Amino acid sequence: EDITMDSSITRKNRALFSFLACLVLTICELSRGILHAAKSGRVLPRLTLMLPLQFGGYQLLQSFAKTRNVWHDVSIVLLVGNFAMNALGYSIVVLLYRYSVQTIFNRQIPRMEWRESSLRPQPHPAIKSFNTHLLLLRPLEVFFRFMTVRFRVLPDIIVLGETRCGTTTLCSHLSSLSKAGETPIGIKCYTPFCPWVHPELDNKESFYFVGHYLGIVDPYFYRMAFPLKITRWWEEKIMGNIFFCFDGCAQYLTSPTAAYLIANAYQNYENGDPPVLVVCVRDPVE
Repeated sequence: EDITMDSSITRKNRALFSFLACLVLTICELSRGILHAAKSGRVLPRLTLMLPLQFGGYQLLQSFAKTRNVWHDVSIVLLVGNFAMNALGYSIVVLLYRYSVQTIFNRQIPRMEWRESSLRPQPHPAIKSFNTHLLLLRPLEVFFRFMTVRFRVLPDIIVLGETRCGTTTLCSHLSSLSKAGETPIGIKCYTPFCPWVHPELDNKESFYFVGHYLGIVDPYFYRMAFPLKITRWWEEKIMGNIFFCFDGCAQYLTSPTAAYLIANAYQNYENGDPPVLVVCVRDPVE
């Protein structure tokens, strides 16, 4: 009985050690992902790296300041504010990650096998794909745009099409019209916000009516992907430019709901003008 008990304790200790080793390796892998995303310019990982610096600054103020002063209060506000933004940002990242893997890409999130025979010290299998999403997603920007949706405009042009029909090329030509701002014409084109940081998708399509924002397709929130009203006012009234913005998506043309949702988005639009719809197609034989 003593031998059996000692063997059981040994297995439990081994399992506990393996679990702790997996946890440490997962944290290390996540830290590398945060550092890589911060180097690539993502806002949330950069705020994460600022947390230990802010905490260190607060501790220095606590050590050297004999009495509480304004800098002490400022450091507390900045530290708490950054912590709150990190909590909010990573909550949104986790939700977007789960939705992206399970709904958009129709995959299963990798799970760790906790059977004793298969438990080896290794990072959690989902951490690699999570770090990829952390590098590609803009969670804080998405939250800010949803919170300021009532102050934004709807696109003047919507490019509809299918894949491999030239929608990317056409949207690139539209965005390049801003270079004409150096001429007396003064054209200013604003591209749509994209939740994905990708060279083929950024500044081209919002992915709104195909549900990439946790499945939200409410027509009212469609304008979250476009500039603020004050931007239009500034360009037209102050700068004297011709302002327009567009959205281009290779999935709207065949979507069973996009036409209805787009029509509803403009139904009570204060600007009054419906969008120009540009449809991109190609010879099916090609």
